[in-house]
Amino acid sequence: MESVVALRHRVMRQGVPIRQVARELGVSRNTVRRYLRGELEPGQRRPAARPTPVRDLVEARALEILADSKLWTKDKQKLTASLLHALLVGEGLAVGYTTVKQIFREWKRRRAEVFVPLIHRPGEVAQVDFFEVFVRVRGELLKAFLFVLRLMYSGRDFAWLYERQDQVAFLDGHVRAFEHLGGIPERLVYDNLKAAVARVLMGSERELSERFAALAAHYAFEPCFARPRTGHDKGGVEARGGAIRRQEFVPIPEGDGLAEISVSLMQRLDARQDQVRNAEGRTIVKRHPVLRVTATPTFTRVSGLPSAPDAVISRVLDYERRAQVRGYPRTWAS
Repeated sequence: MESVVALRHRVMRQGVPIRQVARELGVSRNTVRRYLRGELEPGQRRPAARPTPVRDLVEARALEILADSKLWTKDKQKLTASLLHALLVGEGLAVGYTTVKQIFREWKRRRAEVFVPLIHRPGEVAQVDFFEVFVRVRGELLKAFLFVLRLMYSGRDFAWLYERQDQVAFLDGHVRAFEHLGGIPERLVYDNLKAAVARVLMGSERELSERFAALAAHYAFEPCFARPRTGHDKGGVEARGGAIRRQEFVPIPEGDGLAEISVSLMQRLDARQDQVRNAEGRTIVKRHPVLRVTATPTFTRVSGLPSAPDAVISRVLDYERRAQVRGYPRTWAS
């Protein structure tokens, strides 16, 4: 590349004749002209396009079969390059497997999803999920469900254990998380779990369950949902939940109850805020205060969250977020 730069400078700026530059470089004048047009670098040759008569003959039919295959295949029973080759040969087309494999790979490459790293603003997004774990309560091994809410900008986590993965646990986890974190993110991302979604509609539309819709209206956050069977739509909490399970539940924790184990877990998670750093060298605790001072609605400060509510909102009545409530046990979110 340096030779090209020097060549173009001598000819185009200094006015050195092409014949003289060609003699100095030991190349033909036509080669110098190609360098001046920016077509090639010294020492490079553009490969000549090779004719592909067999591929040209079968490619259209192969692509037609691939396009139709979605009608007679399933997610885990897909058409392969070897089967595509067998189908083409069965139709009387004389083609080698290597050619079919090249067509198949190019077709897959064109259809592949492109992933772009996400950059989150302070307080913009949190991701939520449940994870199965095992704990020992008074010496008895039990399966429990770990509610995890992860703030995507700061990387701060909230986690709490429940006996069941039901709507009561789901809603209670939100109340505890908002109180512990001191605010409410602008958007929360979920799976299409039954505690939140009554019905999956077209595209990204969802019919929310009655109580979850009321919770979202009360705390004024936007619920968003991942595409079905697409884990990377909320890969942050997926990865973090697995890491918490490996780091904090090995060996299996013990306690007199799930609440005691949860309190101990949160103490350990909060302690890591001064240790874990991002690419810029900032710890979680240094990133999280940005959330606390950001204006609404990016991060809504919580004042006087109920520590032991006696009721849960079940239906929003008007745009002012006044709501009908139904009773819940006093121990809920205590």
